[in-house]
Amino acid sequence: MKRGKSKFFEVELNWIKNFLFEVTVNGFPKFHMDELEPVGEDSAPNPADYLLVSVGGCVASSFIYSTLKHGIPLKKLQIKVRGKYTRKKGMIRVGEVNVELQVDLADESTAKNLESCLNVFRKYCIISESLREGIPINIFLKIGKRVLEILPYEENDD
Repeated sequence: MKRGKSKFFEVELNWIKNFLFEVTVNGFPKFHMDELEPVGEDSAPNPADYLLVSVGGCVASSFIYSTLKHGIPLKKLQIKVRGKYTRKKGMIRVGEVNVELQVDLADESTAKNLESCLNVFRKYCIISESLREGIPINIFLKIGKRVLEILPYEENDD
């Protein structure tokens, strides 16, 4: 499926039951998302899982793009992404994401070009660099024709 060159992109989530959602991404096959037990049924990947998939996929794509530009043919590339939950101000957050790229080169003589590739490939990763720099997230609630903006949570100092 070919996408246009719009600056905007979107996904759609439709609530099925409990914490299970059906997700549609730009006309691609639908898939499910659920929360972990005890609130969800753990019947599908959860939002944090998809965050790791997004980071890993983007880092890997940026790495491949950079290796192609630097003439480094790959034989094999395996990516492992591990997230760590942490508490910030008493709330659970994704506190850290680690990405491991396991590479087998098709031609070991190109390994000397790897250093220049490693110095630039991260800047091309849209997802990891956006998250690292911080993304404003605006939330709006539509009830009939009314639209309410949900302001960010501010911890009360009382």
